[in-house]
Amino acid sequence: MINPQSLKKARNRPPRFEQIAKQLLHAVQSGEFPVGSLLPTEKELCVQFSTSRHTARAALKYLQTLGVISRKQGSGSTVQAAEAQVKYNQFVQSIEDLLEYGESTHFKILSSQHILTDDYLSNLLDCETLVDCVCLRGLRFENQSSTPFCSSEIYRLPHADASDPQFENTEQAIFAIIDELQLDHISRVEQNITAVPLNDFQARALQITSGIPAMRIVRRYFGLRGELLLVAVSTHPGEYYTYSTTFVQPG
Repeated sequence: MINPQSLKKARNRPPRFEQIAKQLLHAVQSGEFPVGSLLPTEKELCVQFSTSRHTARAALKYLQTLGVISRKQGSGSTVQAAEAQVKYNQFVQSIEDLLEYGESTHFKILSSQHILTDDYLSNLLDCETLVDCVCLRGLRFENQSSTPFCSSEIYRLPHADASDPQFENTEQAIFAIIDELQLDHISRVEQNITAVPLNDFQARALQITSGIPAMRIVRRYFGLRGELLLVAVSTHPGEYYTYSTTFVQPG
């Protein structure tokens, strides 16, 4: 019989390529691979970690997007730095990976309030203008870090369910979000990424300069009946964030 706790732990483990990448990063930081040296090739990593070529390539790509290595065909993977050069990096291959983002970071809710939808929000929420919705504003942090790496807003139309009062309460809203964003509750996620300047409110919250380039990521989460569960809008200062998608050939 499958142990539910063991299954949950397995689901919460990082993807295999990320596990390998973090082992390689540790080897770099410990001096096993100093700056200027070459990491093992994809083929060597396959043998070392008993993994596929796709997984080995994804692990090296992970380190590349962190700014730890540079890659050049025919020359291998050269160590450029012993520490990650970007503040937060997210690899996404599935809805499950996307939801793990919430588990590998923490969200601090600053406010929860009712607002009326304008043209922008009515488009996001698939509703008319001047419709009442709940807006949560907050900051997202890496676990074990006290410095926020993005500013977020979460919008939800009233559903007349048990979660409604929780979304209106800053103390309870995070639990309502966690409950809503369970893998078995979601049928699809729509995502849009746009380049925007960081506005004054976001800059003050993140304690950085206003107007610098940023990435705005809008995610719309839909339930099993096709209903819109909630919309999350996250704004990341461009120089501190890398978003990577790895496409793997099946088989």
